[in-house]
Amino acid sequence: MLESGATRLRLLREEDVPALAACLAAGATGPYYPGDFESVQELKTRFATDGFWSERDGRLLIENLEGRMVGWIFHFRNHPFMDSRELAYFVFDPAMRNRGHATAALRLLTSHLFNTLPVHRLELTIATENESSLRVAEKVGYRREGILRQAWYSPALGRRLDGCRYALLRGE
Repeated sequence: MLESGATRLRLLREEDVPALAACLAAGATGPYYPGDFESVQELKTRFATDGFWSERDGRLLIENLEGRMVGWIFHFRNHPFMDSRELAYFVFDPAMRNRGHATAALRLLTSHLFNTLPVHRLELTIATENESSLRVAEKVGYRREGILRQAWYSPALGRRLDGCRYALLRGE
């Protein structure tokens, strides 16, 4: 478990899976989520396989100090030949946004990955119109590197989105 201020990151538990699936199915990640949503069964299978934490990727719940599920944050190997990871984070409940949870979660996982993995570079790809998330990246010290034009399709918005690439190098 990682903790900072009013934010805690922890491994998922089996009993978290139905609530997580409900958040994903309800579109709680917002319009910028680029992936498909996993079903309850897919999430249960993944949990049974590795508890959502492996050498190739990992997912943690973001919760407040009362234990309420606020969102999730994850990392994954995005280039098989590079010593880097990409991170992504989502605060599910709009009422919990703009309270520092995403910033704290990103700061905690960034530090944890640099302290535990032989990575040199951590990356984020954020929709250029997602101003709140762009601010989170900058607060944590990630540097803007460029724009990925029409990087993914947003089913919620019905169009392709440009992504802003941010990165943080070990030692920065």
